Amino acid sequence: MENFEGNPLKEFQEEIREVAEKETAAHFKHGVFNPEELTEEDRIVWEKVKDGTVNREDLNTYYGSVGEESETRKVFMAFINNKAMLVFFKKGPEKKK
Repeated sequence: MENFEGNPLKEFQEEIREVAEKETAAHFKHGVFNPEELTEEDRIVWEKVKDGTVNREDLNTYYGSVGEESETRKVFMAFINNKAMLVFFKKGPEKKK
């Protein structure tokens, strides 16, 4: 494994490459996934999902950043959505403001 210390985007891309290799869900299995196409927006939302701070506004903003040009980003968006739903489930129902 290469050392990408000091380059958060490259560290993230390598982390997701490892996740994709271990993931049993279909997200990464259909051959179009290239972690090097992931962006800073992908990294930021992933960090929020991992630490359990992601919220629906974060997801809506993220969804708006994912264009049609990258199949990898669309695949990752589906993966993020599923992981975020687990976070929301663990947090319980949102309180109305």
